[in-house]
Amino acid sequence: MNKFFKQQDIKVNTIMEINDLDAIVRMVESGLGVALIPYAGLWIRSTPPVQIHHLGDNSLVREVVLAYRYTDRQQPQINALKQVLGL
Repeated sequence: MNKFFKQQDIKVNTIMEINDLDAIVRMVESGLGVALIPYAGLWIRSTPPVQIHHLGDNSLVREVVLAYRYTDRQQPQINALKQVLGL
C-alpha cells in the first residue's frame, strides 16, 4: 500500500493498522482520520456518514499470503486454500 501512496503523491502518517473494516469506518465516522479500505463489509449495507471516493483506474493490488505450519502442509483445508489462491 505504501507504493500506491507514493505513486499518488499521498503523504501519510500511520499511527495504527486495524484489519476490521467496520471498526475502521466507525473510527473515520468519529473523526479519527481517513482510511483506504476495500469496498466490502457490513458498513456498505447502510449509508455511512463518511465520504467515499472510489479509486477508479488507480486501483491498488494487495498481496495475500498463506502461512501454515510445515507439518500441516497436506491438510485438506490447506490444499483447498492453496487451490483457491492459485498457489
